Amino acid sequence: MANGPESKITFKVFNQEFNKAMGEMKNESSKLRQEFQLQQEQLKLSGTETEKLNTKLGYLQQQQQLAAQKVAATEQQLSKAKAMYGENSTEVEKLSRQLGNAQITEQKFSNQIKETETALQRLTQENSSTAQSLNKLGAEETELVNKSAKLRAEYELQRASLGNNATESEKLGAKLQYLSQVQQIASQQTKNCAQQLAAAKSQYGENSAEVNKLETKLLQLSTAEQQLKNQIETTNRSLKEQEDEAKRVASSTKQLETLFEATGTSVDHFANALGGHLTSAIKQGTASSAQLDEAIKRIGREALGAETDIEKLQRALRSVDDGNSIRQVQNELRGLQQEAERTEKKFEGLKVGLENVIGGMAAGGGIATAIEKAMDMSKLQTKIDIGFNVPESSKRSVEDAVRGISAYGIDAEESLAGVRRQWALNKDVSDEANAAVVKGAAAIAQSYEGIDFTELIQETNEVGNELGISQEGALGLTNTLLKMGFPPEQLDIIAEYGGQLTRAGYNAEEVQAIMEAGVETGTWN
Repeated sequence: MANGPESKITFKVFNQEFNKAMGEMKNESSKLRQEFQLQQEQLKLSGTETEKLNTKLGYLQQQQQLAAQKVAATEQQLSKAKAMYGENSTEVEKLSRQLGNAQITEQKFSNQIKETETALQRLTQENSSTAQSLNKLGAEETELVNKSAKLRAEYELQRASLGNNATESEKLGAKLQYLSQVQQIASQQTKNCAQQLAAAKSQYGENSAEVNKLETKLLQLSTAEQQLKNQIETTNRSLKEQEDEAKRVASSTKQLETLFEATGTSVDHFANALGGHLTSAIKQGTASSAQLDEAIKRIGREALGAETDIEKLQRALRSVDDGNSIRQVQNELRGLQQEAERTEKKFEGLKVGLENVIGGMAAGGGIATAIEKAMDMSKLQTKIDIGFNVPESSKRSVEDAVRGISAYGIDAEESLAGVRRQWALNKDVSDEANAAVVKGAAAIAQSYEGIDFTELIQETNEVGNELGISQEGALGLTNTLLKMGFPPEQLDIIAEYGGQLTRAGYNAEEVQAIMEAGVETGTWN
């Protein structure tokens, strides 16, 4: 019966409903596969690993259920075929093979489900550990922020304790120590944020809102850390300049003391020649090296004669360091005095020829100014050669800058000190750019009472570094705030508070607006 044409037709009819059911299950399986592929694409960029594994597990469970239905249906159909066609019939053999394939498929899905469940369990444990790590890192971040705030408070107290009597070197040393400690904390904050970012990518997915927020934060922290490094470098240069200035002050002070001892005089003997401001600065110990050198020059010419060679005078005074006695210095000073007297006599014959020229200058009211400037500038090139660490090609630019600034009414020695500071802090900047900055600073220094030209140069550099703007921009910002009533004696606050606001995420324009509002309302400090 099983081999005849009639039986085959009967089997085809017999199998018709079974094949229809198997076809429907096949279509359902294809539909599930398409839906799963769509979910995979949707989760590919924004989904977490947990979401991806849960989706896969759901898909595998549905496919496994469908495969189990195929096995059950095939087993039922095989049982019917055995009864109708016999155990060894061709029909039974075909259905037996089909049953085996269905069972293999079901077992594969069952195995994949177990593997996925194991992976999901392992990931759940990892996520729990990651969540704990994120909490720990968050606590560490809070601690670092608190440490930074505490350091700031301690630094403010230290500054207040130093008061106005502290030297510039002491102030810079305290600032450098503070910045170094803050930079260490900033480095730890950057590292902490990078660790949080790595954990968040695992926990929330590469393109999650949490990850985007942390990426932005990491960029801000890295920028703030670099700005601190730049400020430390600037402060180090300033401290080095102050240390060099301290050495120059010590040397000039000793020369002045030697001059007083050798001539049996004191600063009060030369008060008229020095002027009240310079005399007071020497007495109070606040005179700069440039002021002390100027004092030596004026005292030397007052005591030894107007034509005294000042360079020879200073060499004689410095000879004490090489072992010369005061008696030997006195002998050298006597020789310089005689030399100056001889020089003055040589010029007596020229007096008549000079009278007309001098008379013309006096009529124009410019003789005092002309003589004073000639004296101030006579040794300018020598001072630039000795006191400036700049290429030979830059020395003319430096000289022009000093002469140009003096036209604003700033003392030549003060001009020299400010220009030296600008070129020292900006060695990689062009001479033209440095000259433009010192010219702008000179204009501001002469426009407002109580602004020291050299200090303005220093603070402008720090404002530019803190806010990430050019020095020209920093000068413009400073000038704007001064016009609005910002206290000239507290320029350092612009860099300090500006740096804090920049590290908090504000740009230069926003910082300026905040400070302007503070000046207007009287709440800038």
